[in-house]
Amino acid sequence: MKKYLSTTLLFFFLFSSLQSQNLKAILDYQVFCLEDLQPYLEITMIAKEESLTYVEKEAGFMAEVVFHVFLQDKNTKAYVDTFAYYLFSNPDKELEKARYDFGDTYREIIAPGDYIIHFSIKDLNNPEATTTLTDLISAHYPADQISVSEVNLLSSFSQAEPGDFFEKYGYNLVPKYNNFYPKEIDYIHFFMEIYNATAFFSKGEKVKVKTSIKNSTNKLLNLNPLVHNFEYDVEPVIILLDKFDIRFLPSGNYSLGVEIYDANENLKTSTFYAFQRSNPSIDSIFLKSPEISIENTFAEDITDEKLLREYISCMYPVGDPFERKFIRNNVDEMTLVDLQKYFYNFWYKRFPENPEYGWLAYYEKVKHVNKEFGSKLIQGHRTDRGRVFLQYGAPNSIRESVYSPATFPYQIWHYYNIGGELNVRFVFYTADFVSNDYRLLHSNKRDEIHEPAWQILLLKGYNTRDDFDLTKPDDFYGNDMDENWNNP
Repeated sequence: MKKYLSTTLLFFFLFSSLQSQNLKAILDYQVFCLEDLQPYLEITMIAKEESLTYVEKEAGFMAEVVFHVFLQDKNTKAYVDTFAYYLFSNPDKELEKARYDFGDTYREIIAPGDYIIHFSIKDLNNPEATTTLTDLISAHYPADQISVSEVNLLSSFSQAEPGDFFEKYGYNLVPKYNNFYPKEIDYIHFFMEIYNATAFFSKGEKVKVKTSIKNSTNKLLNLNPLVHNFEYDVEPVIILLDKFDIRFLPSGNYSLGVEIYDANENLKTSTFYAFQRSNPSIDSIFLKSPEISIENTFAEDITDEKLLREYISCMYPVGDPFERKFIRNNVDEMTLVDLQKYFYNFWYKRFPENPEYGWLAYYEKVKHVNKEFGSKLIQGHRTDRGRVFLQYGAPNSIRESVYSPATFPYQIWHYYNIGGELNVRFVFYTADFVSNDYRLLHSNKRDEIHEPAWQILLLKGYNTRDDFDLTKPDDFYGNDMDENWNNP
């Protein structure tokens, strides 16, 4: 029975010898499990017609392939299972009509364990055309934890129709053969299975699932709607289908994440799948988007170039690295129309259903930081505190020291959680005692300024640093820096 071709795919062109014909095939193999946590191996092999020998039989021209699978225990090296499958193309009296890609999907129950898996594919009409492959697989779905299958990338999914080759669970799940997304692909579709939720959730509870796209440093993309949240009824096997719009995702390395939480927001398990995006048109100018017009939008109504440049500059804290670079280097040279396009597309990417709402909500925060952290010399959103506030939100607490005789005025901001990083702190200080422009001196947040000797640098009268191994000053009366850091 023809079944779904999952997406831990290997598209290989292997040679049995330099003289042999190049046998081409698409091979997929992945371990899933049943409701009782019994593992099974799902294998799909599709032979490529251009590499096969078609022989004329009584019924017409046809190709014949034998496909062997051997399972070897990874630890003992003993062979524990073998499977053999024969595939035949449908015959046709005309050779050209007989030539097409053909294959099938097979499922075999296997015992829990770690295996070396060997594949052999042979053209029965050409003994020299043989392709082999060896890999490792793991089949573990313990009863004392929630487990998940691998993330399976798809080209698309839809309700299944009779005869669909890639049907599973009532859907036609068309696989994607690799993890590279060129500019021509607008969406990333994927599928996975969640197992054993019934052992950890009571009847009537909901299984909370968060899917996300993160950049190569495992950070959620700022204000980008690339986070989805779902709630599922408790079932032995939960099927997850999702897709993300990546039309405006810049080139780079990303991970597609799936996280499972209980009702109290406790993380039960997670998995991540790496993929690569190439989107040069977005990288270069972030403007050319033929699918989106600014006609009759709120952006078209902003005709003051100076004001629009100021609006875009205040978006810098929530831009990703590509957008920040673009704002720094290009905004001053852009025409009014280009400014309107960039401004609108920036918010459309984050709030496609209502870009104006996204902008207005953000601008309220900008006005807040301008009031709180700005001065006659600098706008609040251009200050370090303004940038941190806009990028990460309001801190959960602030410890402030203004009148210490030994240190410059400083603040320590504390966040319970920023993108999975716990107990994050930022140290800001001002050395002029007059302005409201506190500079960022130190943080334990990844990708932020890290200065181990921040306590020394806060001391008044400090000009030079003789011992670079020294990170803390000698204790002195009234020193509250440790207290403010450790007990926010």
